[in-house]
Amino acid sequence: MLWPLLQRSDLRGPSPGLGGHVVKMRWYFCFFLISGFCSLVYEVVWLRLSMAEFGVTVTVTSIVLSMFMAGLGLGSWGAGLLLRLVRELTPSSALRFYALTELLIGISAFVVPHELRLGHSLVLRMGGAATWESPAYYVSVGVWLAATLIPWCTCMGATFPVFVYRAGAQPREVLLRRRRKGVSFWLTSSMEKASGS
Repeated sequence: MLWPLLQRSDLRGPSPGLGGHVVKMRWYFCFFLISGFCSLVYEVVWLRLSMAEFGVTVTVTSIVLSMFMAGLGLGSWGAGLLLRLVRELTPSSALRFYALTELLIGISAFVVPHELRLGHSLVLRMGGAATWESPAYYVSVGVWLAATLIPWCTCMGATFPVFVYRAGAQPREVLLRRRRKGVSFWLTSSMEKASGS
């Protein structure tokens, strides 16, 4: 289903310069799809780690999922705003920015488990101020999970606007062009979520 979309000639990268070589957009689609799948794996792993540290409750699950979604939204909005302000960004600079966000996401795999363990020990030190399943406990857990997860999830959310910018058009233009042709640009994002489920 995605392969015909990847074969389209208007989705390929810029024409090669002297000594340059063509990078086809289908590779970017593949990287974006794999990146989204990995983000969903992060979500599941971080949810399990959070439940191991803070308890297996509906409230902890809701907090983790809310922080994950908040970070995705914040990153998408912030990167989109930044890319609208910086219009002279070259495709290679956009690609470097995309690579930086992916590097930070990769680093999060090593950092988040330690942050969650630290949060667990800090909540335990609060003792009587935040007893198990009390409102104060969940507020302190929520604040810690927000500080832990939102920055990394913001990087995940930033990948989509940068990807669209690298495709050669502003996100609104791409979305409108795809809708007219009956194929939503959000298809890639939906496919990565479906593949992770």
